[in-house]
Amino acid sequence: MAPRAPCTGNDSHCASRTDYQGAAFTFDLESYAAFIRALRVPLLPTPPAPIPFPTFDHSAKDPAPSPVPILPRHRIVIIEGLYTMLSEPGWSDCAAMMDMRVWVEVPREVVLQRVLKRNTDAGIVTDLKTARIRVEQSDMVNGDEVFAHRYEPTDTIYPADIRANGEHGGVNGELGCTLNSNM
Repeated sequence: MAPRAPCTGNDSHCASRTDYQGAAFTFDLESYAAFIRALRVPLLPTPPAPIPFPTFDHSAKDPAPSPVPILPRHRIVIIEGLYTMLSEPGWSDCAAMMDMRVWVEVPREVVLQRVLKRNTDAGIVTDLKTARIRVEQSDMVNGDEVFAHRYEPTDTIYPADIRANGEHGGVNGELGCTLNSNM
């Protein structure tokens, strides 16, 4: 059974692992924008066709088709990922189509630890030293770029285990949400 509010990751629109560097230019922005535009098609008078979308699993290291498409009955679609709120050409057009843009504020050191864990748990790297080099040279640089060039969020939330102290958030610290109120 399809979920009531499907969640798709922005990472699913990245290039394959042979090209993947995690920077914005390695993503298929045209495909991502087409997906966001498809979500904006009104449900009335005629519901649109199901919308296929890719998924991404860090342990598989490549995008893959989702087994379940977005259906007209899905009134809320959550899109998470690093570039959902990047205020750069093309990306900002996609962010503007979101009904809600939620920034999850997390201190940079906490983000670093979480991404290190993701890299080792997913088997992207085999040891913490290699993970730290990779994360500091790629993931954190990309997160810093988004933080510095962030599209205006509609909401900012602070995880229960993090105090609202204004420290730098970043990598995977944002959500876009498209609501379809035409149903």
